[in-house]
Amino acid sequence: MVKSTQRAGRLRDYLLREISELVRSKIRDPRIGDITITDVDVSPDGSFARVFFTRLGQDHDKTQIEETLNKAQGFIRSQIAKHLHMRVTPNIAFKYDDTLEQGDRISRLLAEARLKS
Repeated sequence: MVKSTQRAGRLRDYLLREISELVRSKIRDPRIGDITITDVDVSPDGSFARVFFTRLGQDHDKTQIEETLNKAQGFIRSQIAKHLHMRVTPNIAFKYDDTLEQGDRISRLLAEARLKS
């Protein structure tokens, strides 16, 4: 169990680095813009990876960016497979990470509550 957890952790770190670099340098779709890969959640067996991303600013359509990245996942997966020495390259799914927005919303609500009291 410890080995699979360590392996998943190393795979997570590798995917975070590689996918960030691929999105930054190889995917030239203007709909994506300047996104940040925030986290990668890898299944214990390494067969699936959920990649979380965010984009600062209010002028973007999260759904469109997510769909565009998921359409490019085949390309990303093939690029990763070239350098990843595993029998199976994980399937990748992109998901918008709204934790920054939620944190900002909670901070604003707390600030409003302090002003009212």
